[in-house]
Amino acid sequence: MSGRKGREPGLDSLYEAAGERPGEQRALIVLGVVGVALALILSAFFVGRELSAGSDDDSAEPAPASSEIIVGGGNPDNVAEAALGAPVRPPKADGPKIPTKAPPKRNPPRGKLIGKPYRGAISTIRPVSASATCRAPDGVDAGGKKVRYVADNMLDRKRATAWRCNGAGRGVTLVIRLGGRTEVASVGLVPGYAKTDPVDNTNRYRENRRISKVRWTFGNGAWIEQRFNTSPNDRSLQTMRIPAVKTGKVSITIKGSVKARRNTIAISTVRLGSPRR
Repeated sequence: MSGRKGREPGLDSLYEAAGERPGEQRALIVLGVVGVALALILSAFFVGRELSAGSDDDSAEPAPASSEIIVGGGNPDNVAEAALGAPVRPPKADGPKIPTKAPPKRNPPRGKLIGKPYRGAISTIRPVSASATCRAPDGVDAGGKKVRYVADNMLDRKRATAWRCNGAGRGVTLVIRLGGRTEVASVGLVPGYAKTDPVDNTNRYRENRRISKVRWTFGNGAWIEQRFNTSPNDRSLQTMRIPAVKTGKVSITIKGSVKARRNTIAISTVRLGSPRR
């Protein structure tokens, strides 16, 4: 007979004969293809989001400088806050806080005395000695009595006695020693020879030059200047309050004087004051 004895075995029968299951393989292939497709779709989606976010950068305003994140000290809390976009303060340093307030000004050596003048009660200082870079020779008054013009006459609290020197006095320096470090808050002097001759009533204050300006210098080199009323009718002690300064000596340098009939310069009295604590 020309007909086929039976149906030829198909591919499935051959795979099964070889121990394989073609149905399961086809299912795996289909799942693989679907997975690849999903991966491609998700990738395209995220790329699209990035591109759309990037297109808004041109219109976005730059973040202010105060929003900058500073992470320091390896603190994990700071790192976490920075990741969330919160401003992060640097970690506090250990140890005592350093004061930010500027230190108070102090009187510099060899500079102008600074600060507010002392305004409280004053006690008179009693210096121990005085000296000067020049001194006039001894003289006599109208009655023939000898008169000495030593520097210590400025400290005896008698206006009829005085230190005196020939000339205009500019640049002459007198030194008052206090006998120890003392706080000085006021200075002053009688800027001439405040004496009336007891015999002929000659006005020595008018007759001699009168000081118009001096520089007071203290032990640390700080200084301050004082001007005086040079009227021949004003024999008063002219004082000035100053910022309190501790010193063992006070120097007086004459910076100017006014002309008079006698070309001599004199100081009758020097007065220094200390704060009354």
